[in-house]
Amino acid sequence: MSTPLDLHLMKLVDAIEEKPVPVAVFAEGMSVATLAALRTAAGAGWMKPVLVGSETTIQGLIRGEDLAGLEISEWETPSEALGTMLQLATLGSVKALAFAPSDQIAAWDLLQQLEGDPFKADAHSFGLSMVVPETLGRPLFLTDTVVHAEPDVETRITMLPKLVDLLKQLGISEPRVAMLTAVEVASPGLPATMDAQAVAAAFEHADSFHVQGPLSMDLAISEHAAKKKKATGEVPGKADLLNAPNLTVARGILHAWTLLSDTPAATLLLGGPVPLALPDASEGEEGLVRSLAFAVALATD
Repeated sequence: MSTPLDLHLMKLVDAIEEKPVPVAVFAEGMSVATLAALRTAAGAGWMKPVLVGSETTIQGLIRGEDLAGLEISEWETPSEALGTMLQLATLGSVKALAFAPSDQIAAWDLLQQLEGDPFKADAHSFGLSMVVPETLGRPLFLTDTVVHAEPDVETRITMLPKLVDLLKQLGISEPRVAMLTAVEVASPGLPATMDAQAVAAAFEHADSFHVQGPLSMDLAISEHAAKKKKATGEVPGKADLLNAPNLTVARGILHAWTLLSDTPAATLLLGGPVPLALPDASEGEEGLVRSLAFAVALATD
């Protein structure tokens, strides 16, 4: 891996003091290629994967494959395997979880069907994606890319300090958060702008982080656009986190990056006992390793 995102993730992983980090990977949906990528990552020494799945899936997957560096945990059904994986996380036996590259929303729905699932559809759970666009040359984060279809103001206010803490764990000492909307002027005719303004107002006097909104996409990340439009404040042109108004916008931005501009992403589901790596189906085996590296970087603080 050699994209800007890969290089940044490896710096984060290299900084981890206690390696390898134990992780549990759900075997359902895995391919021989993703298994090979998992084995390669294990060989690099930064994680120790436990492959958890139904006996049928695992036996079909590992037939004739080199299992060096992998621990196997077989169960009768996929549901039992998934429940065991979550229990390992709750008990602290693993520090991160991962799904194979798949439909991220379908994976979230699968978790919601599981009795006793620690990832709840409330303000404590959310999807966080990370990219490093070559034009920016620095990490950029996007939320919520998995959980909340239409988060209300209260939910977004509750989520935001947790997101800020995560960015600080990743080395951003004074995170800048842009509350994204179509335009940068609050207007009753555009309810999303009023919500963005309300969230930003709630953190007007926050220490060690900045929240500003409503902000359009160009004002959030382009210093040129910020100067041209004479935008003021700490966030315009310098945003670290893009807080989208809803799931449709968040995933539209994410797919525009990954599919149109060929900018890879790493995505996590957060809010459970440990981070869960949730690579998109389009990202393949490299996406699994990227999202796992992202999870491990947050799991060891």
